[in-house]
Amino acid sequence: MIGWIKGRRRKEHRRLGSRRNRTTVRTRWRDLLQRKGAISSLTVAVVFAAVVCLLDSAGPHPMKYRIGQFVESDITARIPFRVLQTEKLAQAADDEISRAPATFQLEDTTFENLLTSLEKMPTRLADAKSLKDVPALLAKPLGLTPPTTQIDAAKEAADIAATLATDEEKKAEAATAKIQADALQAKVDAIVAAQKRIYDGWVRLASDTARGGYAADLSALREALLRCYVVTPDQYAAQVGRKAIQVRMVVKGGEILPDVGDLIGQDQDQKMRDRLRRVLLRFPRAMQESLEAYLIDTLRAKPLYVYNGKKSSEDAQAAAANLRANPPESVYRHYGAGQVLIPRTLGVEEEESESIGLSADAHGLLLAHRDAYDRMREVEEIWPLRAQRFSRIGILLLLVSLLCTYIAIYHSYLLDRVVGPIRLAALLAVCLGIQKLLMFSDSNNAHAVLLPVCLGGLVMAIAYDRRFSLTIGSMLAAIVVFEMRGDFSMLMVLLAGLAGCVLPLREIRTRSKVMLIALGAAGGTMLVVWAIGMSNSEPWPIMLRDSMWSAGSIVLASLIVQALLPAIERLFNVVTGSTLLEWCDASKALLKRLAMEVPGTYNHSLQLGVMCESAAEAIGARGLLARVGAYYHDIGKTNKPLYFIENQSGGVNPHDKLSPAMSVLVIVDHVKEGLKIAREYGLPPVLWEFIATHHGTTLVSFFYHNAVQAATQAGEALPDESRFRYPGPKPKSAEAAILALADGAESSVRAMSDPTPTRIRTQVHAILTARLEDGQLDECSLTLADVHTIGESLIKSLCGAYHGRIAYPSEKKGEPKSAPSDTQD
Repeated sequence: MIGWIKGRRRKEHRRLGSRRNRTTVRTRWRDLLQRKGAISSLTVAVVFAAVVCLLDSAGPHPMKYRIGQFVESDITARIPFRVLQTEKLAQAADDEISRAPATFQLEDTTFENLLTSLEKMPTRLADAKSLKDVPALLAKPLGLTPPTTQIDAAKEAADIAATLATDEEKKAEAATAKIQADALQAKVDAIVAAQKRIYDGWVRLASDTARGGYAADLSALREALLRCYVVTPDQYAAQVGRKAIQVRMVVKGGEILPDVGDLIGQDQDQKMRDRLRRVLLRFPRAMQESLEAYLIDTLRAKPLYVYNGKKSSEDAQAAAANLRANPPESVYRHYGAGQVLIPRTLGVEEEESESIGLSADAHGLLLAHRDAYDRMREVEEIWPLRAQRFSRIGILLLLVSLLCTYIAIYHSYLLDRVVGPIRLAALLAVCLGIQKLLMFSDSNNAHAVLLPVCLGGLVMAIAYDRRFSLTIGSMLAAIVVFEMRGDFSMLMVLLAGLAGCVLPLREIRTRSKVMLIALGAAGGTMLVVWAIGMSNSEPWPIMLRDSMWSAGSIVLASLIVQALLPAIERLFNVVTGSTLLEWCDASKALLKRLAMEVPGTYNHSLQLGVMCESAAEAIGARGLLARVGAYYHDIGKTNKPLYFIENQSGGVNPHDKLSPAMSVLVIVDHVKEGLKIAREYGLPPVLWEFIATHHGTTLVSFFYHNAVQAATQAGEALPDESRFRYPGPKPKSAEAAILALADGAESSVRAMSDPTPTRIRTQVHAILTARLEDGQLDECSLTLADVHTIGESLIKSLCGAYHGRIAYPSEKKGEPKSAPSDTQD
C-alpha cells in the first residue's frame, strides 16, 4: 500500500513536471515570436524554404548513377520505351542531305535572248538581201556560211584540169581531173543550193502571212526549251553521282521536279538533239537542220540552268533538320518492360578493357529510360506523381524546420537583426545552388557535392563557431543527399568531409591553416570512401576515382575559402586569427601612437593582453581575440593621457582642480573617444566591443566616494549613483567579459601597496564577486564555472607579474655582496 502511494506520488510529480516543461516551452516560443526581428527572421525562413523546394523541383530529377560509377545490381526497364540511336540518326540525316533535290535556276537572260534572236531572225536575214550579205555571226550557227574550202578545192581542181588539157601526153589525166573538178563543183553548187533554200525558208517567215505560224512555233519551242535542262558538264557529273532522285528547277512559272536523268550536259549534243527533235518538226523542213544547229551552238556556249548552291544547301539542311525533329522508327532501338538495361558486370573491369564503370552510352540509356518513365507518369500516373512531389516538399520543409528550430532555440542571438538570418540563408542557398549545378553535368562524379558542403561548413566555422557549423552543415548535407537522390553511404562521406574540415578549424592564424586542414580532411574522407567501396565490393579503379573526386572537391573548397577570406570577414563581420595577428604587430600606427603618447596605458594594455589570452584559452574561448582586444581597449586615453594615473609621472594631477562630477565625465569619455579613434584607424568592428564594454556599466567608485564625502561635509543630498557609472553596454562575448574582469582585477592589484599572493587572490575574488553582483556578466555566456576558471588564471598571471623580491644589501666597503635569489618571492 505504501509502495502504491509512493508510485502515485512519483507519477503525479512527473505529470506536474511535464506540465511545467510544456508551459516553459510554450512560453519560450511565445517570447521568441515576440522578440525584435522575429517576423523578419520568419520571413527569411519561409523564403529559404521556398528556394530549397524550387531547387529540388527545378529541371529533371538527377540520376542516381553517374558516368564512371559502379553498378551494384542489374538495372531493368520499368516500362517499354525506345532510345534514339544517334549514329543511325546521323547516317539518316546524311542520306537525307544526299537525297535532297539540288536547285538549278533558269538563266532568264540567256533564255530570253535566245528566243528574241529566233523571233527576229527572219527579219534580219531578209534585210541581208542575199546569202552573201548574211552577217558572219548568224551565218555560221545557221549553217549559211559559204563553202569556202569546197569552192577553193573546186577551183584548184579546175585549174589542174585546164593545165593538163594543153599537154597532149596527159590527156587521160586531164579527163580524170576534169571529172573530179566537175564533181567538186557540183557539190559546191548543191551546198549553195541547200543554203539558198534555208535562207529562202527563213526569209519567207518574215512575210505577214507566215509570221503568225512562226510565232506559234516559237511558243512551242519556248516550252520545249524550258524542259531542256542544259547544265554545265561538271554539274551534270556531280548530280548524276549523287543519291538524289530529283533535281529542282526554278523557273518563272514555278518549280518543276523532273528526274535526274533529264539533265543534259553542255557537251551532250545528241541528247540536246533528241530533246528538241519533236518540236523542230513543227518548223519548215528546210529550216529544221539550221535551227537545230543554231540552238545547239547557243546552248553549248552558255547553259540554260545555273546551279544555286545556297538554295540547295538550305533545302538539304532543312530536310536534315526535319528528319532530326521527326526521326523515323528505323533510328530507334526498342526496349521492353523488365528488360535488363545495365548489368552489374558493367562496373567490373573486363579483360583487355580500359573502360571501368558506367559508360557514357549506358548513362544515356538510363537517362532515356528516366525521361520516358517521367512522361508516362505525367499522363497515366498524375496523382501518384503529385503525391510524390508533395511528399518531397514535406520532407524538405521538415529539414528546414529542424534547422530553423535549432537556430531559434540555441542561437537566438542571430535573430536580433534581420541581416543575420539573411546572410546564413544566402550562404546555404548558394551551396545548394552549386550542388544543383554540379548535378546537371553527367560527367561530374557524385562525390563532387563535397565541394558545396565543405565550402558552407568552412565559412560557417569561420563566421560562427565549430559546433554551429557542424550542426547546420550536417543538415545541409542531409538536404543535399535528399535532393541528389543519394543514399546513406553518400551521407556518411559528406559528414566525414564536413567533420574533417570543421572540427580542427579552431582559429586561422596562418594562411596555410585552411589548406592543411583541408588536406587532412581529404585524406580522412578518402579512407571513408575506400571503406564504403570495399564493403560494396567495388573494383579498385572506381574507388580510386571516387576518392580522388572527394579529395579534390575538399581541396577546391579550401582554396575558394582562402581566396574569399577577406570578403567572408567583411560579410559576416568577423575577424580571423591571421587578421588579428596583423593588428598585433607593434608597427601598426595605432599601437605606435599608444606607445609614444601614453606609455603607461600601453604597458597596461600589453599586460592585460597576456592575462586575457591565458584566461580565454583556459575556458576554451578565443585567446588571440582577447589579447588583441586588450591591446586596443584603452586607445581613447590618447586624447587626454594625463587624466589617467598610469600616465602621470609624479607631476600635478589634473583632477585636483576638478570636481568629482567633472572628473567622471573626463574618465568616462575615453570609451566614446576610443570608438571614434577605432573607426578613424579602420579597426575591425569585432574589436569595438572591447573598447565599449571593458568597463560595462560599473561605478567610478573613487570619484563617487569623493562626491559622497563632499556632499556629506556640505550637508547636501547624496549624488545620484547613475551619474558616476560608465554608459555601457555590458559585455556580450566571453572574450569581452574576460577583458572587463581582467581590467578590474589588474587595476585593483596595481593599487595595492604590498601585493602578496594571498592578498592578490583575495582581491581578485572580491572584484569578480562585485562584478557578478553588479550584473556586469548578465548578457554574456559565461557560467560560474567559467568565472572561477578565469579568476584562477588571473590570479596566476597577477602573482607572476607582482611577485616579491629579496632586498639587495648596501654596497659598503668591507661588506660582501649578496647574490640575488631567483627562487624566493
